[in-house]
Amino acid sequence: MDQRSVYESHADLYDRLVTAEDCEGRLPAALAELASFEGARVAEVGAGTGRMARIALGLGARSVTLVEPAPAMLAVARERLRERPADFVEAPASAMPLPDGSFDIATAGWVFGHLRHWFQDDWRERIHAALAEIRRVVRPGGTLLLLETMGTFTPTASPPNPELAEYYGWIERDGGFGAPRVIRTDYRFESVAEAGEVLSGFFGEPMGERVRRAGQTRVEESTAIWRVRR
Repeated sequence: MDQRSVYESHADLYDRLVTAEDCEGRLPAALAELASFEGARVAEVGAGTGRMARIALGLGARSVTLVEPAPAMLAVARERLRERPADFVEAPASAMPLPDGSFDIATAGWVFGHLRHWFQDDWRERIHAALAEIRRVVRPGGTLLLLETMGTFTPTASPPNPELAEYYGWIERDGGFGAPRVIRTDYRFESVAEAGEVLSGFFGEPMGERVRRAGQTRVEESTAIWRVRR
């Protein structure tokens, strides 16, 4: 099972993965230092099951709008955010049916790294178009936060492969972003069996087997956060 099929058909597995991440709760604190969420209108672009939206609401956001092209992901997000101030938009990041300047903050968490792998020939153009669209819907003076992995099951934070290293360098050089803030966001699972099942389902069986052999219920993960002002 590849990651595209996870997004399209296995949203529950994905939600188990992201729920297990950041077991020490470092991500909300880091985000709060980079943007003021209290009373903010927040767009979560490439929302998946709404992980960033839940964090934003926990930090005091007035409302969240989740933009996600996969219906299965949005279905889980709707369930997770019942009776919360949330709107759901089924659309790609590059064509959002949202008004100009309608948000104070936009987040794009673990989104564009996939485009780097899935579209080898024109990934720069696709990411550039999505970033331009995100900037369009954020008000002048607002904030765009971009999050990506800096390695799974390794104690040292660094781009996990040459393709992502190229992409990260490109957004810093040509995308208007500076150097990121990097934090640890380790996974924690209830058992070794669960760790192996969930990680192999998303990252592939070799990752799951490594975790099983190591007997770990806590698995190292690092996250980079880039910020740019509109």
